[in-house]
Amino acid sequence: MNLNDIPQHFNINSRLSDYGDGLINNTYVTDDGKYIIQKINTNVFTNPVGMTDNIIKVTNHLEKKGIPTLKFIKSGDKYYYTDEDGNFWRCSKFIDNTVTYSAPPDDKCLYYEGRIIGEFHKAMIDFDASVLCEPIPDFHHTKRRFERFRAALAEDKTGRAKTVEKEVGFFLNRENYASVILDGFADGSIPLRVTHNDTKLNNILFDKDTKKPVCLIDLDTVMPGSVLYDYSDAIRICASTSAEDEKDISKVSFSLDCFKTFTEGFLSSSELNAREKDLLRFSARLMLFETGIRFLTDYLEGDVYFKTTYPEHNLVRTRNHIKLIEDIESHEDEIQNIIDNLL
Repeated sequence: MNLNDIPQHFNINSRLSDYGDGLINNTYVTDDGKYIIQKINTNVFTNPVGMTDNIIKVTNHLEKKGIPTLKFIKSGDKYYYTDEDGNFWRCSKFIDNTVTYSAPPDDKCLYYEGRIIGEFHKAMIDFDASVLCEPIPDFHHTKRRFERFRAALAEDKTGRAKTVEKEVGFFLNRENYASVILDGFADGSIPLRVTHNDTKLNNILFDKDTKKPVCLIDLDTVMPGSVLYDYSDAIRICASTSAEDEKDISKVSFSLDCFKTFTEGFLSSSELNAREKDLLRFSARLMLFETGIRFLTDYLEGDVYFKTTYPEHNLVRTRNHIKLIEDIESHEDEIQNIIDNLL
C-alpha cells in the first residue's frame, strides 16, 4: 500500500503529510491543505463501519440544523475506503482558519469549551440515540469497569496488589459511585442521549482570530450515553491544576475557578432535566472515579492498555485522580453553591 495512492480513492489529487499528534489513529493532511485523511486504528475501533455510520448520522443531523460540523468525503458510494491490506481510511474537509489548544489560551476559553459541548447536546436532543452503535462496547459502563478492577485485584498476576492497598481501599469504599448513572438509565430519570465521550479541549476547533469555538472534532466515540459523561470528562481535565501524570501530588488540586467557568458555559447552552441537574455535583468526580479505576486496573494487569513510560506511570495517574476526588469531596458545599447560582 502506497500512502500517496490513498487520496485518489476519495477523488483527490494530492500527496499526504503527517498531521497532528493523535495517539490512536494515523492522521494526514493533503498538500493543498484542503483535506484530512485518517487511517483508523481497528484494534481500538473494531467496528469501523458502524463507527463511521454513527459519525455520518450525527454530522448530517447537525448540518441540517445549520450547526458547523465536520464534512466527510465519499469513496465511491461509501464514506470510507478499505485498501488491499484491510486498512480502513476516512476523509474529511479541512476547516480553514481554525486551531486547537492543548491548554486554555485565556480565561474565556473554558467558558467556550463548556458552551460548545452544551450546544452539541442541545442540538442532538431530538435525535434518537438508540440508532447509534457503541464503537467501544461498555465504554462508560462503570459497573463493568469496577468488576474488571475486582477481577484484576483477585488475580493479581503482577504481584502488585500488596503495594497499592491504600489506593484499592479508596475505590472499594466508593463502589456505589459506579451505579449512579446506570441506575438513572434503568429507572428512566436520566435520558439516553447522543454523547461525544472525549470532551477534552483539543477536540474543539477554535477560530484563529476570534478564539471562539467553531465545532467539535474527533467524533469516533460518539454513541448513546449521558450528557453527564461529557460534562464530567471535560471537568476531569480542565479543572485540574496539573497534568494527569504529575508525580508531585502537592501540585495536584481541583480548581473551583476553572470548574465554575466551564460549568457556566455548559449551563448557558444545555437543556437538562431535573435529575441531570441534581447530579451535576456528583458528576464532577464521576469520570475521575471511572478513569482512576481504569488506571489502577491496568497497573494491576501489567500495563497492557494505557501507554506508559515507566513502571509506576499508571499508579501515578491513579494517585492523581484520587487526590482530585478527595479535593472535590472536601468542597461539596462550594461546588453545589456554584451550580445553584448558575442554574
